[in-house]
Amino acid sequence: MDTPVRQRRRKRRITVIVAIVLLLAIANHVRNRVVDRHAWPEPLPGIALVSSPAPEPAPGTTNAWDLLANIELPSGEAAAKTRSAALAELRSPVGRGADSSSPSPAISPAVDGWLSLMDPARALWDAAAEAPFLRAPADLPAQYETLGRALECAALVPVRTARARTAGDWAECRRLWNAAFRMGAGITHGTGTAGQVAAYDITLRSTRDILAALPLPAEVLPALANDIETALQLPVQPLSQSILHDADAARSVIDSFFPDAPPTSVSRNADASERPSAFFRWVARRNGSSPAVSTAHFDAVLSHVVAAAEAPYTADGLYAKLPAWCRGRRPPWTNDPAAALAVCALRDNTLSAGVYPVLREMELRAALYAIRLESAGGAGDTSPVLCQAPADPFSTNGAPFVLDAPPPRWRFHSVGPDQHDDGGTNDWARAEKGGLGLDFLFAAPCPPAPPAL
Repeated sequence: MDTPVRQRRRKRRITVIVAIVLLLAIANHVRNRVVDRHAWPEPLPGIALVSSPAPEPAPGTTNAWDLLANIELPSGEAAAKTRSAALAELRSPVGRGADSSSPSPAISPAVDGWLSLMDPARALWDAAAEAPFLRAPADLPAQYETLGRALECAALVPVRTARARTAGDWAECRRLWNAAFRMGAGITHGTGTAGQVAAYDITLRSTRDILAALPLPAEVLPALANDIETALQLPVQPLSQSILHDADAARSVIDSFFPDAPPTSVSRNADASERPSAFFRWVARRNGSSPAVSTAHFDAVLSHVVAAAEAPYTADGLYAKLPAWCRGRRPPWTNDPAAALAVCALRDNTLSAGVYPVLREMELRAALYAIRLESAGGAGDTSPVLCQAPADPFSTNGAPFVLDAPPPRWRFHSVGPDQHDDGGTNDWARAEKGGLGLDFLFAAPCPPAPPAL
């Protein structure tokens, strides 16, 4: 039986334990902040920190970016309802091709209505895919809006190719897939990391559509393989250049701390309403920050990020060699809040986009491999193709895709962004969670189900 004395002793012990835990947490917090305060890396020598300017259009040249910027998507309540109905049908089991005995979604009234509404936008998107990509919109908001319009049109590619397949028009299928490949490569130039993400999304729609369309007529396979080989050679803006475009905008954060100083960014996007509070600007000055000091700190971080982006992909990411707060593991508390916020603005974009150029390359290589497997499977001898499996862009030593089953039931996978072979058991397309253990699986389409008797 607990006596009042024992209860008081227990409460005192609990209070002491809680107090010790709190003191340890506070001490650890203070230690981290002391480390953070001066945790700025030394700049790497020989790293260019200015993005390359976009080329000037030749006289009479149609800039593809101008065509995309002029796309007008259908608006209004009726258009929204039509689009929703079409998307709902395409997401249904029939729309995903689960029942081959049902009518193709490409000729359903809902999808047909959506395609009709998008006719003007599709025409401009097709024209932009044929035109050179020269000069993107100058500011990031305009770039994002233009990329969004391009993605909305690219979402129609699988539907349009389904219509062409229904009509037996394989030339039209190739034209649409080719246009998407050119679009994916083109929109990376002159843009930030958002262009890399959009390029992957557009390429993904076409490569997955090709895989879903297999088996294709034998006469189509060699030409389509050549198309993809050409797409792999299309010039794509290096990731480091995309990061430098984002860095131009991130420097506007530094400008907002020192509004009376000459701008450090290419264009000052931050207006008075976006400036930090007077208190944070006072803290920056109190700690000795200045436009020159903050820019130097930001550029030091940027040099490491650019160097990592120019090296082969690693699972550690672009910020592996930077201080902990730069990697997002704890909020920044430094002697230079202006540079810290600029780094955070850059980090939010580059962390999510660093993998996308590799993903785009992987999708193209996988589609090409699948087509070659189908071609060789029809000829009865797949051994030459199996011996020449393409290199997995995520592998650490140029290892090929991991083949799980030979044709006609071919199945292979990439080791994925963690660069570890998890056996293809957690496919990115069906995974309930991401992160470690996530591979990228490619498999032969399921044969059509026999009609019900």
